[in-house]
Amino acid sequence: MSFTIIIPTLGRCNNQLTYNGLPQKYQEMVHFVVQSHEFEIMKEKYGDKVKVLPTEYLGMKMNNLPLTREWIQETYKDTLYYTVDDDVLYKKRIINEQGKYRSVEMNDEDYDTMFNQLVNWSNEGIVHCGVITNWIKPSKNIYPINKNGRIMTNHFFNGKLLPKIDFMRTTSSEDLDCSLQLFSKGYENRSVGEYIACVSETNSEGGCSIYRTLDKHNASNRKLAELWPKFVKAKEKDVKSGVFKGQKKVSVIVYCKKALKSSGFLSKSN
Repeated sequence: MSFTIIIPTLGRCNNQLTYNGLPQKYQEMVHFVVQSHEFEIMKEKYGDKVKVLPTEYLGMKMNNLPLTREWIQETYKDTLYYTVDDDVLYKKRIINEQGKYRSVEMNDEDYDTMFNQLVNWSNEGIVHCGVITNWIKPSKNIYPINKNGRIMTNHFFNGKLLPKIDFMRTTSSEDLDCSLQLFSKGYENRSVGEYIACVSETNSEGGCSIYRTLDKHNASNRKLAELWPKFVKAKEKDVKSGVFKGQKKVSVIVYCKKALKSSGFLSKSN
């Protein structure tokens, strides 16, 4: 099982949740991707695992996640790689006889099962895989596997088969735009639903919160709906908790399977 775990990180040199939660064998597969001003402190902590981003890339200052994803895509092309946010904790989701779900801590065997599934799908030709996030409500439709749905915060790519993705079309909705670009070209995805990626609340300290304001977030989701009018609907709602509490936040409804069907994929296979 040969792949690279890539953790782009910013503003969290002393708080590496994703890395610290991984079993040692998977920690050894990690590459941290950092901006130049955090390189020395991260290298002191993690040595050769740390890869420094250029100060400029594609004619732009390297100061955001979409441009970082562009660099990762080019640097790790032709390989299997798993890129994941730096604030993810994994848990196992269990369903009982009454159909109720609960989450439990994972052991090393669970991590092996989870990553083996991602690798196997990639080897079968699925270019884009991932682990379902904890904010997606469990149901029989996504457990233990979700076919052709949202993948966010973590992405397992088969770089040898992956077409070029433009991550720069929005300021903070690039996860969803990535999936829609692939769906529209007829590429399926798969998500592990038996395990979940538990992520920090939107705009928690560090990471994208350094540059992402609520206005930028809202503008990005509106841009996503503008890019994909047939497959994305933007919806404004009142935020009831977190750093944006009491404000209007734009969320999106994404019709993933409809986007895939538009490519002709489903009509050919069914």
